[in-house]
Amino acid sequence: MRVLHLIDEAFAARESDLLDRLEIGLVDEGVRLFRAGPARADEDDAATPNLYRRSIGFPPATPWTTRRRRARWLHERLESIESVRDGAVVDVVHAFGGRVWDLAIEFGRRIGRPVALEVWRARLAHRASSLGSARSGSELLLSAPDETIERELLAAGLTAPVRMAPWGVHAPARCPEPRPSRGARSVLIAGGGREASTMRDCVRALASLDAEDVMVFIDASAFHRAQLWPVVEGAGMLQRVTLVDQLEALRDLALQADVIVQPEALGEQRSILLDAMAHGVRVVAQRDERVSWLIDGRTAWLAGMTDVDGWVSTLRYALHDDEHSRRVVESAWSYVREHRLASRHVAAVLDLYEWAAEAPTLPIRDG
Repeated sequence: MRVLHLIDEAFAARESDLLDRLEIGLVDEGVRLFRAGPARADEDDAATPNLYRRSIGFPPATPWTTRRRRARWLHERLESIESVRDGAVVDVVHAFGGRVWDLAIEFGRRIGRPVALEVWRARLAHRASSLGSARSGSELLLSAPDETIERELLAAGLTAPVRMAPWGVHAPARCPEPRPSRGARSVLIAGGGREASTMRDCVRALASLDAEDVMVFIDASAFHRAQLWPVVEGAGMLQRVTLVDQLEALRDLALQADVIVQPEALGEQRSILLDAMAHGVRVVAQRDERVSWLIDGRTAWLAGMTDVDGWVSTLRYALHDDEHSRRVVESAWSYVREHRLASRHVAAVLDLYEWAAEAPTLPIRDG
């Protein structure tokens, strides 16, 4: 089976570890894999592939390049590196990131093969609903990485099939020991900065823990999007805040933190939180009914109120109650081992591809 992963730039940066785990697992099962996304020409290594995939860097969208032209370019590039006697150059297209959905659909139409759209956040579920009503659904299928997203898609009455493929991570055989609440503490703030007011209240709460020597790491893009500079400066936190470019992609750094905080509740799947749970890092988050694996007291500390006082209470509890922290950390690790392993993700995606490749397809109609 030949599969194309079409990935937008933001998703590739944030979820690079997830994609690598998935692709290595698929190749181990015999899948011939291509990855394509906007990149410079010198990042195209299709002629000299790495051990488990061929990467194609194609020109990004511009006002002067149509979707059809980009799909044709990608088709010709794949044909130049993949010898196919009959049939399509790939059997299935899988799109990660909403910015490449339209291109994936156009490419699938061009080669007459099914397209799987990864619905990793609630906003994409709404978009998928409009696609389902406007297009023939037999050649599109929707991959849901969480049961809450699956329920939302099924409730929308779409013509496109919905398949569950829960995201997963690697977890050690034994639960890591949580760090004791002594000395300097490190807190990493995850998220994209779109819920600016909640991000600001979370930072103000961390500022109130000044006497407890807490160092804070924030993604640089999220910091600027949420306009956190006046908050940090006004709270006298300049010496305690470090900005990191593409923070969520740096998993080795992130998993050295004592606590990872997700202030936003946008119905987004973010594997950095699953990685934290698997490796003994405490997770604090805003309650989000659209993320099934954020469970208060079992996998994370969830803030009941997201004003400054609510964040202060939740953060202090996570940072300084060692006995409770040990129970939650062990419970979170156990949950990941039982429900969210990378091997299960690979198996679910492979099942999706096999089902899609064998299903009859129809030409995709314009919406």
